[in-house]
Amino acid sequence: MQRLPSSYAPYLFAAIQSAITTGVATGIATVPIVGLTVQSMTRWGISWVISWLIMLPIVLALAPLIRRMVATMTLPE
Repeated sequence: MQRLPSSYAPYLFAAIQSAITTGVATGIATVPIVGLTVQSMTRWGISWVISWLIMLPIVLALAPLIRRMVATMTLPE
């Protein structure tokens, strides 16, 4: 498997983190409403893709601000 340069790490982290978070959140929101069926999995998949496409740019845009906020709340090592 070909690896990406380390300069892509923040973007890759944001993509994976937002995919997992939106997948779990949309699953939690979808399954109780429509049940656990093939149709609900289709609805979940559509909801997840829409959520992920919205959240990825938000995560990328806010990451520097969040890092600065965390730095002010923690002591340097």
